[in-house]
Amino acid sequence: MKGALSCDIAVDGTMDLGVDWEWRQTGSTPGRVARENPYVKHDTDESGDGRYVYSDTGGVIRVECEPVVKHRKETAELFAAVSVSNEGRPDAPAVKNLLLAYAKALSASSECVRK
Repeated sequence: MKGALSCDIAVDGTMDLGVDWEWRQTGSTPGRVARENPYVKHDTDESGDGRYVYSDTGGVIRVECEPVVKHRKETAELFAAVSVSNEGRPDAPAVKNLLLAYAKALSASSECVRK
């Protein structure tokens, strides 16, 4: 699938936080995408609706795009991921909040929604 972006944030020369998004074939699940990410633990929590999974080291969410950009409709879904590589203070609720906020921002972006 074409279309992906990654951003890493370093503090004192150490990568502490990474955020990215990518288009995946329709039917992909957050759990499957998370299993492909080495920074998300496999003992993740899952939302009741299956839209996202997260742990204290990261998470993946399916971003809701309405109305979706025309060339993506019915062929692809947008997924966002957050990964925390600094093991200083594990905080799954904070990862969840960051993941939800990132997805909300992406859902309003031109990458997601037809403008």
